[in-house]
This record gives sequence, C-alpha cells and structure tokens, in this order.
Amino acid sequence: MEAKVFQEENALSLLTDGRTTVEAAKQSYQSATTPEAKTAAIAKWQAGVDQLNEIPPETLAGRMAQTRLEAYRRDLEQIAGVQAGGDRSSLLMEAAQQFAWTASVEAQAAPLAPENWLKIAGLWEQAIERLEQVPVEDAGYAESQQMLAEYTNNLGAIESRLIAEQRSQAAFESASKLSIDLADDVDTLSPNQYASELQRILNELSKVEQGTTVYEQAQGLAAAVQDRLQQVAL
Repeated sequence: MEAKVFQEENALSLLTDGRTTVEAAKQSYQSATTPEAKTAAIAKWQAGVDQLNEIPPETLAGRMAQTRLEAYRRDLEQIAGVQAGGDRSSLLMEAAQQFAWTASVEAQAAPLAPENWLKIAGLWEQAIERLEQVPVEDAGYAESQQMLAEYTNNLGAIESRLIAEQRSQAAFESASKLSIDLADDVDTLSPNQYASELQRILNELSKVEQGTTVYEQAQGLAAAVQDRLQQVAL
C-alpha cells in the first residue's frame, strides 16, 4: 500500500514538473527574439514532454498526463517545423546576401567590360535563385520576397549596363574602322564625300553611352573628327 502511495506521489510530482517545464518553455518561445533563444525553448519543451512520458501509465497522474501529452506533442512538432523552416530560410537568405554583396562590390569598379558585367549578372542570378527556394510557408518568406524584388531590379540594371557596354563598344569599333578607312581613301574623295564620311563617324560615336569603357576614347575621337569636319567646311 505504501509503495503504491509513493508511486502515485512520485507520478504526481513528475506530472507537475513536466507541465511546469512545458508551459515555461512555451512562454520562453513566444518571448524569444533570436533563433538561438527559440532553439533553447524548443529543447526545454522537449524535456518537459520527456518528463511526462516517464510517468507510469497505470497511475492517476499517468492517465492525466496522456491527455496533455498529445496536445504538447502536436504543438511541439508544429513549432519545431516552423523553427526548422525558419532556419532553412535564414540560411538561404544569408547565402543570397553574400552573392548580392559580392555583386555590389564588383560593380563599384565600373565602367567594366562585357565579361565583367556578365559575371556580376551571374552573381545576382545566384542570389535570386537562393531566394526563390524559400518556401511560402516559412516565416522568412515575406522578407525573402522583398529581397527578391530588390535583387531582380538590380539584375535588370546590370543587364542594362551590359547591353550599353556591348552597344557602345560595337559603335566605337565601327567608328574607328570608318576613320581608318577614311584615312586610306582621303585622296580619292571630294570635299562633300569627305564631309559625309566624317559625319558617318560622328553618328557612330554618338551611340557610345556615357559610363562605358570606351566613352572617353569616343569623346576624344569625336572631337578630332569634328575639327576635321570644320576644316572641310572652311
């Protein structure tokens, strides 16, 4: 008889301790402001559930514990899933930020050659790919979408810089070739034909955009061609 009373008292003590531990863990989780604090609260929650599992099922406390255990386990699994999702989202967003930071640093060296802009675009694409992997049900999804919109916009800007560089280089190369060809043919052209060819060169140079690697060279060549055009007009 005394042994049974002792068992019931011990079981009741375990029930009280287990419930207290779980409730405290739930409060800790709700007030946690860092991933580490949330993880610690979940571990404490699991410890409380483990205490309740130790209660002999044949005792009154054991039967009372069973009614609580199902709810505690269900809530714990849900919270643990949310935490795991949050950890996954955090890792993906941190990786995206690393790619974005590298891309931003690389772009500071502008103007850049097309191959460099392509490399930077690739870094933004890597960042975007990470953000697109964040599941909609994860806690970090809303933040990831804000980052995704920003990074997509940045990628578009880099692609525009790439196109501008490619077009400008092509225009400068075309103008340079026209200038070389004109130098070879200068003795065979009339003043009007010569002026027309000079204007063609200027038209090509006008396509070279500011902020590209060939802009300064294009400006120098344009000034020289303009001087020659003015001399023909005299």
